[in-house]
Amino acid sequence: MQLSYTLTGANGSEFQAPDFSNLRIISGPNVSSSINMGAHVSMSSTYSYVLQAIKMGKAVIRPASIAVNGKRISSNTLEINISRGNMQGQNQNRGTSASNSRDLFLMASANKTTAVRGEVIAVTYSLYIGNNIKISAPTITGMPTFTGFWVENGSEPKQINASHQMYKGKQYLVYPIRKILLFPQKTGRLTVDPLEIECEGQMNVPKRRDPSDPFSDMFGDFFNMDVIPFHKDIKSDPLSVNVTELPNTGKPASFTGMVGKAALSVSATPNPVKANEPITYRVTIGGEGNLSLLQPMKLNLPTDVEVYDPKTIDKFDRGGNNLTGTRAFEYTLMPHKPGKFEIPSLAFSFYDPAAKKYFESKTLPIEVTVEENNHPKSAVVPTPSKPNESNTSLLKWGALLAGTLVLLSAVLLFAKRKVKLPESTYVNPIENYTETDYSEYFKEAEHLSLLDEHDGFFTAILNGLYAFICQTYNVPFSELSHAAIKKALEQKSVPSELINSYLHLVDQCEMVKYAPIGLRVNKEQVFNETTDLISKIKTYKTDINI
Repeated sequence: MQLSYTLTGANGSEFQAPDFSNLRIISGPNVSSSINMGAHVSMSSTYSYVLQAIKMGKAVIRPASIAVNGKRISSNTLEINISRGNMQGQNQNRGTSASNSRDLFLMASANKTTAVRGEVIAVTYSLYIGNNIKISAPTITGMPTFTGFWVENGSEPKQINASHQMYKGKQYLVYPIRKILLFPQKTGRLTVDPLEIECEGQMNVPKRRDPSDPFSDMFGDFFNMDVIPFHKDIKSDPLSVNVTELPNTGKPASFTGMVGKAALSVSATPNPVKANEPITYRVTIGGEGNLSLLQPMKLNLPTDVEVYDPKTIDKFDRGGNNLTGTRAFEYTLMPHKPGKFEIPSLAFSFYDPAAKKYFESKTLPIEVTVEENNHPKSAVVPTPSKPNESNTSLLKWGALLAGTLVLLSAVLLFAKRKVKLPESTYVNPIENYTETDYSEYFKEAEHLSLLDEHDGFFTAILNGLYAFICQTYNVPFSELSHAAIKKALEQKSVPSELINSYLHLVDQCEMVKYAPIGLRVNKEQVFNETTDLISKIKTYKTDINI
């Protein structure tokens, strides 16, 4: 049975589900959101559950509630009748017990039991199996409720590898079942309810010795064991964590809730631009922590520069004990008058729980030159946003909607030391890019790698990758994009695996370039991979040779 709660036309927070009488939660809450970018911006959020009947009779599902604009609103009450026919398909061959034993149990462990609000807590659920037990693949039948937490599911491995571990003097085969990243949104003592699974298997137990049989001990344990099949429900113990409030001392005015480590960069392209033609202004925040809760920043621009709703681009890695990667906001700006205007400096701050301190980063302002346009292009852009109106409120939670891509796992791992805040940075690729032969950029990168020049090296690599496409396939730099690169390479019959490798390399270099200080990357390996890929692509009907 599936149950869904949908909120339309408003932003909601602190969703509170009811108690599900006579029903077991198989999965949920599963949260999904959408934004309709039509003539009027509207959004909806859905919280869904997969439920299973436990016993016959009437089940009354009380109203759920959610906070909207400081007030709580509630759903309707739902009544369902559960008959034997409803339950046969769900409960056939199920065991009735839900308990652990010394030979088979499920354990929940957290990497910390105290945290500040917003700090990640990694919870791992592991199944411990004694040497006398064999089981088939376990099935998750009940997910914990995560009241008071923002939840990010950890990445699921393609293959679960077991390990041998000693626990309380007994050896077990241990399978990691699930990893969850929790970001507490409330303070106080918070509880993570148990995870429930069901499994089938066999247990070897000693036979009762027959004193009248002189051969009962002759063949040892091999013939003196009974194999007992079982079907069992087991669950972990609840976890309890203590969450404290973030300190007020030293909190910058620009702080919006980021807890972890982060760095900020911006870019604006093209520059200069013709009047009534779009500019892409990109704000990138890279680091580790509650990145998925970041919201778009407000831009204070002149009235003759139109601002459109930003697109959120996420590149997250959930493989470790934290959420790492980048969240970028791409704004489309439309200047209508020739001249110059300034995109003001942006400030972003975060709280580092390891250093127990706030840090703030500021970008440099960007001056944009707007030229006269006698032949304006027909630009397709989203429905314009209205500054200082309800659009900003609607986008408050809209930043949570982007899908995720796997980021290079080593890109944003941090040393366990006091974070060094990056100096104010302004990244504008078009100012660094010139019509230099692309091979010169790679020569520059090779030289900078020897000097351990991090930013300069990746700038040179990126410019070389850009210049190769522009010069080899006659693609204007102002029109350069993933789609343009893919189209240009496909037209020369370059294999899709090489095209994907090229685009992936561009993404990796961008992420490393915009990552926080403290990163260590093998520049020689990146350089060799780049030049090798260029050499392979050049063999497919290109016109320029190094």
